[in-house]
Amino acid sequence: MRFGFFDQLPCASGDSEHRRYRDIIAQIELGDALGFDTVWLGELHFSRGFSLLADPLMVLAAAAQRTTRIRLGTAVYLLALRPPAIAAKATATLDALSGGRLIFGVGVSSQWKQWVLFINHVEFGIKDPQFNKDIGFYVFQLPFLRFIANWLFAGLVIVLLVTAVAHYLNGGIRLQAPVHFLYHHETFFTTCVN
Repeated sequence: MRFGFFDQLPCASGDSEHRRYRDIIAQIELGDALGFDTVWLGELHFSRGFSLLADPLMVLAAAAQRTTRIRLGTAVYLLALRPPAIAAKATATLDALSGGRLIFGVGVSSQWKQWVLFINHVEFGIKDPQFNKDIGFYVFQLPFLRFIANWLFAGLVIVLLVTAVAHYLNGGIRLQAPVHFLYHHETFFTTCVN
């Protein structure tokens, strides 16, 4: 059986953010020392009394430097709030800093409104003069399609980074200094002239 714990870091009115962040790092260190398998942090915004965790990767990166074996997980990481390349780089960096202990969980529930608009789209009956598309496409379908494209791009970048690291570690990619060849131009020219 495996044991882990979840925290969303609430901050009571008398507490300071600095103290609460120190507390969560200490809690993760204690969990590592006690043999817990995982810690899960959720991403929540604009509710200090409920959660301070606007960026769980930052807290997990700090915890990665103070722990050795506990797996570090994002219970919810809202991809829609970040450019895909930034999210991919941040998660790859944390995974490298933690020695491969990151468990990356994403949340897309913030896109529920776009999904509902997408499946219940209606036409406005007015065409865009430049692309000849109904205006309803831009209002109902395009936001969700952009979310899907960004999510797929982030997934592609993460897979590419993980694959490159795996190939490098297994010897499939080798970095070496360029080899300079010394040509004897004078000898060749002299041979051709004589």
